[in-house]
Amino acid sequence: MKTDMDTQHNLSEQVLERIKRENITPRTKQMCRFCDYATWTTSVASLLFGSVSFGIFLDIVLSNDWDIFGIIGEGRVAYFLSVIPYLWVVFALAFLFYARYFFNNTDRGYNYLRASTGIASISLSAILGVGLYYFGIARGIDDYLVATIPYYHEVTGNHTALWSQPEKGLLSGEVLSVSDEMFALKDWKGELWKITFLPEIESPIFPKEGEKIKMTGKVKGPGSFEARDIHPWIGEIEPNL
Repeated sequence: MKTDMDTQHNLSEQVLERIKRENITPRTKQMCRFCDYATWTTSVASLLFGSVSFGIFLDIVLSNDWDIFGIIGEGRVAYFLSVIPYLWVVFALAFLFYARYFFNNTDRGYNYLRASTGIASISLSAILGVGLYYFGIARGIDDYLVATIPYYHEVTGNHTALWSQPEKGLLSGEVLSVSDEMFALKDWKGELWKITFLPEIESPIFPKEGEKIKMTGKVKGPGSFEARDIHPWIGEIEPNL
């Protein structure tokens, strides 16, 4: 009994000594509440950002045209590895880590096992991410990033990057104007193209002005592209090879 009392006394002295040495001052109730709210907010925000990242990852992977790897001269495995949006994978994992970390530092989070909170964060993020993909919100965010952030599509491996390889026969963008024998296209980099059709195409179908499209073909010269197949930007492609 005496030993236990001595241990508690020594522990109390150590705590008091540390408080004096490090000049620790107690927080007010309002400050503790503010810190707790801030931790919860950061945890929820991280979970939401993780869900958005996962939703964009799904949209990029599932919207890719998996039948065109032959056009760009790549094997199935090499093509698959080239279109995985690694950046969004990193973002999703990072935000999930922060969501779990901050949750475990809330006033109630410490009561849960880290493994449990990790599984719960992944599950909830996946469910929200699928919802964002299903309702088209993830694609809308991705399209906005493509339009506002320079070179975004080149580092994320998304649908736009795949169809921005005119030297490999893939070109996409928005139709600016249409005439009887050609149409003008602005690609995702803002470059202008004069689009004609390959001679063997007898009855070409011209897109409408303002329409976003993707096409296969070949570069004819600087700013000039001969199209073989033209398809809407959203949808699958069945190239005539």
